[in-house]
Amino acid sequence: MEAIVIKRQPEIKSLVSVARYILLRMPYLKIVAFFAAFILVVNLFGYGQQKPGTAASEWISFLFVFLVWGVIIYSVDCSIQKNLARNPKNLEPQTLTFTSNSLTSEGQTYQVEYPWESIHKIKETRRWILFYINKTSALPIEKENLTDIEYNDLKKLLASLNVKKQLMA
Repeated sequence: MEAIVIKRQPEIKSLVSVARYILLRMPYLKIVAFFAAFILVVNLFGYGQQKPGTAASEWISFLFVFLVWGVIIYSVDCSIQKNLARNPKNLEPQTLTFTSNSLTSEGQTYQVEYPWESIHKIKETRRWILFYINKTSALPIEKENLTDIEYNDLKKLLASLNVKKQLMA
């Protein structure tokens, strides 16, 4: 099979969305969110029945927790955006070349080749195809920017890989 070449111009908004997507799927964040929700439910519905007249203070604490979570999410988004913008390589035009042996990402100032064996995982979402370079970092391709031919060729290539069963999740 011949090489598949995809040219793309990354945008900061899209890269932040991908980083947020990856972050929200990390197991430790799910555990923290579960315990925070559990504590809120116990505080609002279990603990409040023992002390009549304190419902207002419990709702205020409930709203305060949501406010804190909102501030945390906003600050994480700002931090991600600042870190991505700090490295100009993230925003330069890129050419992705897919072969049966590797994925190559090439910009104006760099070229990186990732053998398929070094790719941690490949995940297709509604908006992207994510090539995880490691557990916490992925190279995204927006599906809306792919032609039908590019998308079908890429799917055929990924289906033909020897390491496909390990990568596709």
